[in-house]
Amino acid sequence: MTAKKKLSTLADIRRLIGEPVILQVAGLRLRLTPPTAATALEVREKMFASVEETQQTGVMLTATALAVKACLDPRLNDEEAIQLVLRTGGERGPLALQALELCGLGHMLAEVASRMGEEGGASTEVANPTPFSSPARPDAA
Repeated sequence: MTAKKKLSTLADIRRLIGEPVILQVAGLRLRLTPPTAATALEVREKMFASVEETQQTGVMLTATALAVKACLDPRLNDEEAIQLVLRTGGERGPLALQALELCGLGHMLAEVASRMGEEGGASTEVANPTPFSSPARPDAA
């Protein structure tokens, strides 16, 4: 006889959607809790409003800071949230990635990376050893 797998219950689902994530970053132990649906929608609304305004510079940093505030503590002001993101690895650091994931926006970094032509998660520094040079670098003779 084949054993049937037990179906998930409502309690299993509630445990999944409310389970906090503990991160160890920059010498801190942080507890991220999944945001409420309203807060996650607010993060998305602010993020996509910034993109529609063609304000491309800083969109990901702003989005990750909003997600961190939503998951960590809404009492953080914008400056503190941005500084925390920067001190813990930037927009692709573990804190930012986890906060975006909890807000349902983890796919955003994958889209940004694919638009930038990054493959396999290679960093810009490795792919382009002189990132501040002009796009048309002279060939080495």
